[in-house]
Amino acid sequence: MRTLTIRLSLLLLVACCVVVTSSCAAPAEPALSRGGTYDPRPYAEQLYALTNEKRAAEGIERLKWSPCAAAAATARASQLVGYELSHAPMGPVLNDCSAQRAGENLVDSAAAAELVVEAWMNSPGHRNNIVDTAFSHLGVGCARHGEQLLCAQIYLEMNRPA
Repeated sequence: MRTLTIRLSLLLLVACCVVVTSSCAAPAEPALSRGGTYDPRPYAEQLYALTNEKRAAEGIERLKWSPCAAAAATARASQLVGYELSHAPMGPVLNDCSAQRAGENLVDSAAAAELVVEAWMNSPGHRNNIVDTAFSHLGVGCARHGEQLLCAQIYLEMNRPA
C-alpha cells in the first residue's frame, strides 16, 4: 500500500494542473472487471461523480457532463499511454467544445478512484480545477496502461452567449 501511495503521489506531482485561457463515504471498490483488469469507462464515471461530490461538499455547483470534453479527455489519455504525463495545449479543446477556458487533471494509477480524487484535492493545482466556480462542464476519459489506468479530466468554462 505504501508503494502504491508513493507511486500515486509521484504521478500526481508529475501531472501538475494547467489552466488555459481563449461527504465521507466508505471507499468503493476499484473499477475492476471480472477479468481482473480495470474498466476505463466505469472508472471515468467514478472520477466524474467523486469530483462533483467534492464540489458539493465545498458548496459549489455540480459540473455538467460534457460529451465533447469526454471525447477529448479519452483521446488525450490514449495519446499519453506509454509516455510521461505532460499537459498539451488546450486550444483544440477550446475550439471544438466552444469553451473560453479549459483545465486538465491527469493521473496514471491503479488506485481506487476515491484515492485519486482525494490526492487531487490535496494538490493545490488539481484542487484549483476541481473547485474553480467558473468551470461548468467536465469530461473524463481513461485508457488502459498495463495494470493501471491513465485518465484525463477536462474542465470547461463555456463561452457566454453574446
